[in-house]
Amino acid sequence: MTLEWSEPPDARRKGKWAQVFDELEAHPGDWAKLSENTTRNAYSLAGRLRKIGGEDFEFTSRSFGNGNAGVWGKYIGHLAKLEAEIAEEAEIAEVEIGADHDQMKPEELPDPL
Repeated sequence: MTLEWSEPPDARRKGKWAQVFDELEAHPGDWAKLSENTTRNAYSLAGRLRKIGGEDFEFTSRSFGNGNAGVWGKYIGHLAKLEAEIAEEAEIAEVEIGADHDQMKPEELPDPL
């Protein structure tokens, strides 16, 4: 047997859930009800979607108390991008201020905005 060294394809872009992931990305931060099923199936589906979606998505299930439950999801990948942008801006500001900022008086510090 010969091994082929390669990365697997992006799982969430394949199969019947691809359109759901695309729709969630189009509405970042907003919850969408994805499914209603028996409680057991809903919990199982939420778990599978967490694995497929990875860190960019959040999924949860909630029981309706009648033996059924719903599954909701939302895209949160935009938050990681925003955090990275903020960290980069803070790093740039630190370089602009320089090492002497500890000795500066508050009124001498540059306006952060």
